[in-house]
Amino acid sequence: KQWYQRRVRGVLDDAFYSALCQPVKDLVRCRVLFEVIKLWSVVEVRELWVTQLVLTVSRLPDEVKSLHETDISKLLLDIVQSQTPQNVSEDAILSYSKEFSTPLSHILILSSSYDDIIFDIIPDITLKDLENKTLLDLVIDKEVYLQLVNTELYPLIARDLTKESRTLDFVKEAASKLKDAGNVLEGLSLLAQYTKSSYSTFLSYKSFMSWR
Repeated sequence: KQWYQRRVRGVLDDAFYSALCQPVKDLVRCRVLFEVIKLWSVVEVRELWVTQLVLTVSRLPDEVKSLHETDISKLLLDIVQSQTPQNVSEDAILSYSKEFSTPLSHILILSSSYDDIIFDIIPDITLKDLENKTLLDLVIDKEVYLQLVNTELYPLIARDLTKESRTLDFVKEAASKLKDAGNVLEGLSLLAQYTKSSYSTFLSYKSFMSWR
C-alpha cells in the first residue's frame, strides 16, 4: 500500500490536481474532477483538492450556474457529504459557503456533518431558497424544519412532508418529532393533512388518542 501510495502521489500531487482545475467553464468538467477525487479516495484525499474543486465550481460562469443550479446543488451535496468530516474541516465548509450565494451556500453547510454551523444558518433560510429542491430535502432530512415551525417557511415544508409520495410511517415519525419538540398541534395537523383513506384515518386517529 505504501508503494502504491507513493506512485499515486507521483501522479496526483497538489500541483497536478490544481492544473486540472484551471480553467473550467462547464459543469461536466467539474463532475470529472470530482470523480478523480473519488477514484483516489482509496489511497488519499487532501483537503486542498476538495477546496480546489469547490472553488472551481464557484468560478463557473454565472450563466452556467443559473442554468444548472439543480445539478450544481446535487454536485455540492455529493462533494460535501462524501468528504466530511474525514477530509474537510468545519472551517473549510464555512470558507466554501462564502464563495456562493444562497441557496447554494446553505446547501454546502447543511450537507456537512457539523451541527453547530447548521444551527447558525437556520434564521437565514428564505422561502425563495426553499424553491431549491435539494435544499428543501436537506431541511427535512436534517430535521431543520423543527426550528421553523413558527415561520412563514413552515407551510411549504409541511406540504412537502405530507406529499403523496410519503408513507404514513414517514409522516407519523415527523409528527412524533414535532410533538417531542413541543409542537403537538403541528404534529396532529401534519397527520390530518396527510390522512386521505379510511384506513390511514383509523391509524392516525389511534396516534391522536395516544398523544392525549
